[in-house]
Amino acid sequence: MSNNLIFSNVAGCTDVGLSRANNEDAFIMADLSMGRTLPDTFHISHRLGENSLLLVVSDGVGGANGGEIASELTVLAIKDALMKLPREISPYDRLVAAVEEANHIVWSERKNNTALKNMAATVTAVLIEGNEVYVAEVGDSRAYLIRKNNIKQVTTDQSFVNYLVQQGVIKPEQAARHPRKNVVLQSIGNKDAVKVAVSMFQLKAHDALLLCTDGLSNYLRSDELCQISSSLSPENACWRLVQIAKERGGQDNITLILAKFHGDSLTNETHVERLTKALKPLSVFDPEEEIEKSHKRTQFLGNASRANMLYNPGITNFQSIPSSIPTNTLSEFPNASIIKHECKMLLEYLDYCEQVLTLQPDQVQQAATWLESNGKHYVKLKDVMTELQNSLENIVKVKESVSKFLSEWEVPKK
Repeated sequence: MSNNLIFSNVAGCTDVGLSRANNEDAFIMADLSMGRTLPDTFHISHRLGENSLLLVVSDGVGGANGGEIASELTVLAIKDALMKLPREISPYDRLVAAVEEANHIVWSERKNNTALKNMAATVTAVLIEGNEVYVAEVGDSRAYLIRKNNIKQVTTDQSFVNYLVQQGVIKPEQAARHPRKNVVLQSIGNKDAVKVAVSMFQLKAHDALLLCTDGLSNYLRSDELCQISSSLSPENACWRLVQIAKERGGQDNITLILAKFHGDSLTNETHVERLTKALKPLSVFDPEEEIEKSHKRTQFLGNASRANMLYNPGITNFQSIPSSIPTNTLSEFPNASIIKHECKMLLEYLDYCEQVLTLQPDQVQQAATWLESNGKHYVKLKDVMTELQNSLENIVKVKESVSKFLSEWEVPKK
């Protein structure tokens, strides 16, 4: 029976564009209910209420290395934070905490590494649970709701030019040509705190969501985004939109995610004229207000500083014990908890690596199939597939070794 299911058809893509030497954008899609990262194109179904889908795009700034690192850290931090947070906490609170965690991580890395002192990133993150959609934003990457061939920008650009428009200083048509149109008023990692703007709306049957960086929205009007997104499959629409952005200049990196939803569990929207009223702002960014930490990150995820994360309060220095005392367990070592925690963190990271490597063969095969459809043949496909499989097997072996090492704490003394 499918009358209690929600079906999601989603695709994401990123392109360096025509002018940049490297791609500072990043995106991620994850099924939080299953605890896994998803490939660039997927079809997925869940029972309504059991679904927890995450979609994130991020536009990094900071130079050849900094921007790439900032955007990648941002999308991974949000995904990892939401994986850890229990669903007993409201979706709004979890999403805000996850974005604040991303800001903390990028800000900390920026402070501790002089080579990355200028890095930052924008982010738009969407969390879909049940039939509720929560959209979080820092910066000027966008999210659009497309419903019955109508489109509405869900996010509000946190940019200097948009602020001038809101204040009536310039007209909207002047914004696209303004010399400071790329200046954002807040970004991930630029300061120690951000104000996460969040909107929410009810998902309806046949709705589509489009997330994108300004490398796309600077080149296509909203009606064009609506027409192409509505008429093509998510995968074909993604590549068509990238192609148009490049045809019109492509001076920036281009990243987008397009998701379409259907299922008998979703109600149909009959009042299209109420599309604007469907959006409910839960928190807004005001550039004239001083940003204060909301403490959701520390409240829900804890203090992520390395010292507090790795060391017990009672242990101030890494102590030693005489090496001559025979023992069959490591649990008596005064600093055992430090080693044990490090191993558990390593296992979490290895789990993530295993998930990624599990998906890679499918993605490589998709790329090879696409090349074949264009009259080309990827001659190294077999070798790449073999290398990926070997890498996956090695990761599994390392996980087994770490798990076995952790079991040393459970060996009884004789």
